[in-house]
Amino acid sequence: MKKIEVRIQVKTEDYKVIDTLFKSLNPDNVNIPENISLKFFIEKDELVFSVSTENDIETLISTLREGLEYIGLSLQVMMVKENEKNTNRN
Repeated sequence: MKKIEVRIQVKTEDYKVIDTLFKSLNPDNVNIPENISLKFFIEKDELVFSVSTENDIETLISTLREGLEYIGLSLQVMMVKENEKNTNRN
């Protein structure tokens, strides 16, 4: 089987969001299965989540699903904190 790579790019005009996502997700890059390559990195104004494999599509899909869940949870936490900050100002 040929190498399969999936890249998910999270882009926003607020670099602080990209930086916070990167810092919160990158430490999770441990215990990755041998047949999967997983990278989180910042490229220009985007957070890039890249997953690739040569022979394990099921694990690739599972890893993508998990990464998207982490990204979604991190964004939700940031939104809650921002709302709390705005509420406390009033």
